[in-house]
Amino acid sequence: MKRFLLTAIASFIAVAVFADDKPNTKFGKPTPEEMTLSACQFDPDAPAMFLSKCADCYYSYKQDIGFQVIYEYKYRIKVLKEEGVEWGDVDFTYHDTGDIRNRNEKVDGISAASYNLENGKTVKTKLENKDIFRERVSDRTKRVKFSVPNVKVGTVIEYKYTITSEIMSELRPWYAQSSIPVLYSHFELNIPEFFDFKYDIRGPHPLNVKRDVGVMSIPYGIGQAENIRSFKIEFEGNKAPSMKDVPYLWCVDDFRSHVDFTLTQVNFFGRIQNLAQTWRDVDDLLFNKSDQSGHLKMKNPFKDEMAQLQLDECKTNAEKVARIMVFVSKKIKWNREYSLFANDIKKSISNGEGNNVTINYILMSIMRDAGIDCKPVLLSTRGNGRILYNPSLEVVDTFIVGFSDTDGSFHYIDASAANGYIDVMPLPLHTDFAHVVGSTLPKDLSRLTKNSDRSNIECAINNDGLISGTITANLSGQESRRFKTLFASKSDSTEFIKDIELANQIKIKALDVKGLRNFGNDVRYTMSFEKQIEPSGDMFYVNSLIIPAIEENPFKQEKRDLPIEMDFAKQHSFTVSMSLPETMEVVEMPQPSKVSMQSFPKNVCTHRISSESGKVVTSYKFTLDNVVFPASAYGEIKAFWAKVVEYNESMIVIKKK
Repeated sequence: MKRFLLTAIASFIAVAVFADDKPNTKFGKPTPEEMTLSACQFDPDAPAMFLSKCADCYYSYKQDIGFQVIYEYKYRIKVLKEEGVEWGDVDFTYHDTGDIRNRNEKVDGISAASYNLENGKTVKTKLENKDIFRERVSDRTKRVKFSVPNVKVGTVIEYKYTITSEIMSELRPWYAQSSIPVLYSHFELNIPEFFDFKYDIRGPHPLNVKRDVGVMSIPYGIGQAENIRSFKIEFEGNKAPSMKDVPYLWCVDDFRSHVDFTLTQVNFFGRIQNLAQTWRDVDDLLFNKSDQSGHLKMKNPFKDEMAQLQLDECKTNAEKVARIMVFVSKKIKWNREYSLFANDIKKSISNGEGNNVTINYILMSIMRDAGIDCKPVLLSTRGNGRILYNPSLEVVDTFIVGFSDTDGSFHYIDASAANGYIDVMPLPLHTDFAHVVGSTLPKDLSRLTKNSDRSNIECAINNDGLISGTITANLSGQESRRFKTLFASKSDSTEFIKDIELANQIKIKALDVKGLRNFGNDVRYTMSFEKQIEPSGDMFYVNSLIIPAIEENPFKQEKRDLPIEMDFAKQHSFTVSMSLPETMEVVEMPQPSKVSMQSFPKNVCTHRISSESGKVVTSYKFTLDNVVFPASAYGEIKAFWAKVVEYNESMIVIKKK
């Protein structure tokens, strides 16, 4: 029999022997020291801390079922501050399709309690079964929710639960680091020799690893069993500081210390099955061997209505796809859910709603009918984390549609892009690693289009400091999508205008927007406005941009250990022409300036002002060329942004003659 092989890929982390001193992990017995603890010694500002974060994972075999994976989770938390009380609210998800023909998970063994000091005694309050709730999140996922009772500052919280999984081809990752500090973490894995796994340890905080060999009994027949080898591996962490989610970071879990597992082969008494090791294997598993097989070959459900699209008028495939997208979006709306698996397509068409993949299958069926070469593009959304190493279905959570245009260029579309366009999709989909089905090289979707805001302001100031004028703006790419999405989020145009007025301290007299409800790449608007500048003595201090674009430096902390991940690359180009009455003159204005990042010189901002013949003209250009910056560039980007804010705050001083 082939013997088990467990290999490790260790990234950014050291592997060491186990520590000798282990904190208390016993349930129902908080120590006096734990009950009186008031702060985390190695993370003093923490609102709460894990006293212990432990789990056991092992395989169980039943003759009528086969192998199952059992996860036993045990958590103990100390509440240190008022904001830490929220850690008594627990929720977690598990895989459940509701169909016994599929491999599912079940949750049982939920137990929770709080411990508080009252009159010098430790008082326990248990969670009642009636206070445990289950809800369906999607067609394949359910959630468990409960609130541990009587949680307050000083409480020790304990809860545990068991997940029994029929999905033996993958293991849940183990996170030894959290948004609150973890005093002690321990994950014990026991695997029968039939399964070959790789594990990948990532993150800044070191985990200790210990391996051992044991014996497991496999029952067969009546009263018979065979002993096989089992392999135990333990991961232990001590005093892991908190790693909170921060702005300009797509997924904090990418950087927390954790262990990922990948099953590479199953050898069950000589029957060898090699599992997905290449993207072509993943393609085959998803589209040929899963319950999704057949969707890629589905017939166009709207074939009888194709003639109304008049696709023969279109000169390019992109034009055809745009028309198809508009047509489909009227037939079936996106339910705001990203998924890797389709809903019941016929039912979704009937109900007029479905997840993005359901609608993408329909899009592709129509595109194929129109003679357009199109393929699914697998990816992991930004919030789901990056795809780094081994290809597998577990690392992706949705797919979009890629297609070839008439000129041979390749483009992308998704059912969720109603406010965007081709190559302009919601930001969760613009990842830096995507897999086009059938190809071998990854695609970077983080910078597919130019995202620009080109604005021109023509205005005049009167003797009372009232500025009146017109803004003409052209938005493209993500800037256009963002404008459309913001407008769509408001109850009506009046609310939209009031929010703009409040944010920019202006009065809007008229607003005309073109392209707002079109499926296109551009939005153009013209806005008439007034802005009152209050005098300071006989002086008026007027912002050189009238309506500044960037008013605050978001990078305030002294240092940062995590990379900086922007929404998208962008270009802003503003020209402001302000006329002065003959009774006023410019007495001071900023000098022309330019700033760029030395390590990333394409990130640049220029600011120039000139005054002549009673008119002040400001030219401002800002280019953010990089989407992702390494943590080592934090000081540089912080200084760059400070200069950009300075340009946006620059004042022209005007006085009456």
